[in-house]
Amino acid sequence: MQLLIPVFNAGVCLGFIFPVELDGRVAQLVEHTLDKRVADSSSLSTPIIKVWYVYFIKSVVKSDIIYVGHTKDIEERLVRHNQKRERYTKKFAPFELIYTEKFATKSEAAKREYFFKTPAGRAEKRNIVEKIMGSSVG
Repeated sequence: MQLLIPVFNAGVCLGFIFPVELDGRVAQLVEHTLDKRVADSSSLSTPIIKVWYVYFIKSVVKSDIIYVGHTKDIEERLVRHNQKRERYTKKFAPFELIYTEKFATKSEAAKREYFFKTPAGRAEKRNIVEKIMGSSVG
């Protein structure tokens, strides 16, 4: 059983907070807030989760190109890569998303992205991609 903690402002319950674990990596507080657009003021909206992602995308045209980045919005970021709006990846577009990890803060995601660009991180990235793709990756 999880403990829900009510959040009050001027005697009005704004929502609840409770601890959540994402992918076994980070614990963060997720805040449930009231959706002011809903007529029934007692209902709760979708949880507001501020998540940052580290992602791997693989070039469809040049299969040995796997790019690592971090973002708050994976769908938008993939669109930007595929529309050739990103300097490094535009010559290898289009891309497919093959892997993501979730983090509570931009700092944690940026550190993990940086790690994947080190020699040890490249080896780990290669192992992850081999498991996903089922073959040897260069």
